[in-house]
Amino acid sequence: GEFWERRARLSAAVFYYDFKSIQFQKIINGAGMIFNGGTAEVLGGEVELELQVASGFVVNVGLGYQDNEIGSFPGAPSTVRLPNGLTAEGDPNFNAKGNHLPQAPEFTGSVGFSYDVPSSAGTFNLSANAYHNSGVYHEIDNRLETKDYTLLNASVGWTHPNGTFNARVWGRNLSDEYYYTQMTGQGNGSDLGGPAPPRTYGVTLGYNFR
Repeated sequence: GEFWERRARLSAAVFYYDFKSIQFQKIINGAGMIFNGGTAEVLGGEVELELQVASGFVVNVGLGYQDNEIGSFPGAPSTVRLPNGLTAEGDPNFNAKGNHLPQAPEFTGSVGFSYDVPSSAGTFNLSANAYHNSGVYHEIDNRLETKDYTLLNASVGWTHPNGTFNARVWGRNLSDEYYYTQMTGQGNGSDLGGPAPPRTYGVTLGYNFR
């Protein structure tokens, strides 16, 4: 819906998924294996608000929530961490019932703004946003977990008056959060994971061919 003389736009959604014979992926002996894992349910919702506070000044807010659960899944693949730091295959009778789905955070939230400042030298743009993730499990045994983290991004841009040239100075993950985007437990080795990029800076130059 739109209100406040169309300067505010609110959208919301509620969703429910009832999976049958849901598929999962697991790295076994270095190879990606896909297998069916019984049932799973997901119930959640999302709300997004876009607000034009003033001319050229827009604020965005987003919230997301989901409750998910794996149904009975006897014999689900799992791994355990050994005292020597390596990992091994877990209990072959392990049941993943009641565990959370991989890569499915319970809460997510974001807030940001974009501010355009026109001038005779061109249009300048200031923008920033913060994103929070409550954390995720990476596999169905829920052993490997990324805790909650918050990311902060910002940029300053400029566009030539005729729209031909543009430039932007940007910074990502300014809070320098260390977290993993993907992790997997090996049945005969060690845990593997891919960390997200650290704090990064850059300059982007553009030319519009019109």
